[in-house]
Amino acid sequence: MSRHSSTFDTVIIGAGAAGLAAARRLLEAGQRVLVLEAAARIGGRAWTDGETFSSPVDRGCAWLHQADRNPFTPLAQACGFTLAAHDDAPWQLFAQGMRLDAAQENEALAAVDALEQRISSHAGADRPLAALCDPRSWSERWACETLGPLDAGADSAHLSVIGLQQHGTTRPNWLVREGFGTVVARYGAGLPVALGERVGEIDRRGPRIVVRTSGGVLEATDCIVTVSTGVLRAEAIRFRPALPLAKLHALDALPMGHFTKVILEFDACLPGLPAGSWVAEARPPAERTMHFLCHPFGSKLVVGLAGGAYGEALASLSEAEAVREGHARLLECIGIRHGRHLVRGAFTGWASDPLHLGAYAYLVPGGGEARAVLGEAVDERLHFAGEAVALELMQTCGGAFLSGRQAADRILARRR
Repeated sequence: MSRHSSTFDTVIIGAGAAGLAAARRLLEAGQRVLVLEAAARIGGRAWTDGETFSSPVDRGCAWLHQADRNPFTPLAQACGFTLAAHDDAPWQLFAQGMRLDAAQENEALAAVDALEQRISSHAGADRPLAALCDPRSWSERWACETLGPLDAGADSAHLSVIGLQQHGTTRPNWLVREGFGTVVARYGAGLPVALGERVGEIDRRGPRIVVRTSGGVLEATDCIVTVSTGVLRAEAIRFRPALPLAKLHALDALPMGHFTKVILEFDACLPGLPAGSWVAEARPPAERTMHFLCHPFGSKLVVGLAGGAYGEALASLSEAEAVREGHARLLECIGIRHGRHLVRGAFTGWASDPLHLGAYAYLVPGGGEARAVLGEAVDERLHFAGEAVALELMQTCGGAFLSGRQAADRILARRR
């Protein structure tokens, strides 16, 4: 910290997409800015691992959701990265190691479309997603698991239908061969970021905001907080005075969902699984749904995805145990006739990471306008940004970017 001044126009907490977008906007306007990041890298929950496997893989966010208006799409294109549309990737559904016939597979995919229609047309009082599904129908249960834990990161009994309505469609969805995290890291390169700086307290009782960190004390006119709702709910940062009651209620309505990945690399591609395709059990054990993304961009990787309570439970295991679980689930799904060998694996335990405590925030039933409330400034000087407060592209890295830029714009408008 000693290499930095101790006084700034704005101090930003967190070097994820929101913090980086806010910093760049303010710097372009000639403001003195510093971003404080507790981790040893920038990007937050956008992180491409280019070292562990033979191909780059996103341990965090991977898809450019709503790619036609996602702010990271032109950035990826400007970098010359390879983008691939992924909405029409083929699905293979299995039961007891045997693939279902085409009619049953189509039934499951049609159930997802029908559930999305019920969500978008829902009117009246808020309800949990589970209330829109018939538990007696295997295809509706499968659809509910797909749009609940495997999309929104929470079990369907805890997810607000109105929140999902506000979220809207994620289409079109594109994958990035070089990794979404690489796009974010490129965008943040060269910005004034102090790594390894844990913020312990934000004090706005005086004429300037005082930020106390593991490396010293800073002062600023404004402060933008971009940490996850998991970190805020855990009170890992003290606020003096305490946050308003409305903010605390909003945090209660926006807990962190749990979305995890088991990354498996084989000695060769598994036969019969096209690059970029999906594999899943049609009737998985209760609350143990895992879908598998197979060989993205022709790599030897298979990525198991789990969310909600199951994703959180996996995060309580050691990495080796979680990898064994994911590998076993894949074999249970497709059988063991592929003749390939697992050479390495990894697990993304965002739920147990103290710097995040989850993957992304979801709205609970009855949560109302919690995202908007959480995004409101306190005393016009303390601002909040991130995927949890995004009103566009909410729950995504692109939404976090937009919210950070909007927080910066509000600061600049007040200073004019």
